[in-house]
Amino acid sequence: PVLRLSASQLSFAVTPEASSPPPQQIAVSNAGFGTLSWRATAVTFNGGAWLTITPGASSVTVAVDAAGLPGGSYAGRITFTAEGATNSPLPAPVALTVERLRPQFTRETVVNAASLQAGRLAPGEIVSIFGSRLGPAGTTVTFDGLQAPLLFSSYYQLNLVVPFGVAGKTSARLAVSAAGTDPAEIAVTIAEAAPGLFTVDGRRAAALNQDGVLNSPESPAPPGSIVQLFLTGQGLLDPRVETGAPAPLAPPWPAPVLPVRVAINALEAVVRFAGLAPGTVGLAQLNVEIPREVASSDWVRVVVSIGGIEAPPVFIAVRPFSGSLPR
Repeated sequence: PVLRLSASQLSFAVTPEASSPPPQQIAVSNAGFGTLSWRATAVTFNGGAWLTITPGASSVTVAVDAAGLPGGSYAGRITFTAEGATNSPLPAPVALTVERLRPQFTRETVVNAASLQAGRLAPGEIVSIFGSRLGPAGTTVTFDGLQAPLLFSSYYQLNLVVPFGVAGKTSARLAVSAAGTDPAEIAVTIAEAAPGLFTVDGRRAAALNQDGVLNSPESPAPPGSIVQLFLTGQGLLDPRVETGAPAPLAPPWPAPVLPVRVAINALEAVVRFAGLAPGTVGLAQLNVEIPREVASSDWVRVVVSIGGIEAPPVFIAVRPFSGSLPR
């Protein structure tokens, strides 16, 4: 008799979170003559007893359990023996790779926290990262080694501020690590500005009318009045603030270095104020006068550009107003 195996070796790859992959089988047959009576034994060389076998009439089912094993490589062996076989004992190595845990995210899931659109990132921008294994404990985020202040951390989402130190770069290495994981890195594109406006539903601006009421079809703004818009991705500021530091509560107000323009229904609007919202981190505020020529609609288009870079359009409600404007 001669032992013949359907697989000369086996390999398993798992993560600590998915420690029990599907079992594999090795079929055993006789490649020679006579009667083959065989048996199998299993042994591991590191990591403890993670390897088990279940012999059948003509095969062995091989299973691994990596629960509790840290990331790394582990080795074991199944030995087949048969009395009188010319190639007995016959070893079959078993390799187990436990992948090291890393946060999971992609360039497409690194987005402007206001518009939720991926793309270029700007100094001082509030960014959201969506994925898995991102937190909540022990999370750090860096851009080319510069630590980004965290505003929110959970297993599936991070909110953070891009360090002002990336100004002048065209790209950076974004690295994320959390407790019990190795860092995961991707390349991101850096721009002078990457504006995005906050909305209530993805389309309608989270805008305040001049009387402080949230703009909506039920509470429209009259032409000639002031609306407050809120955005992030405004880029460098003058005077400068430290990354992650709250904006001052008194003048001078940190204002975008790059020029800010607003078009409402394609009409140039006067920007009365552009700067960080007092007391906030990374949040810019625009006080904009609605041109008196703007026609009434529940869906008046607003486009903000900073340094010629446009934010995705948002919408406000505008209705005629009789009487004097609120002061």
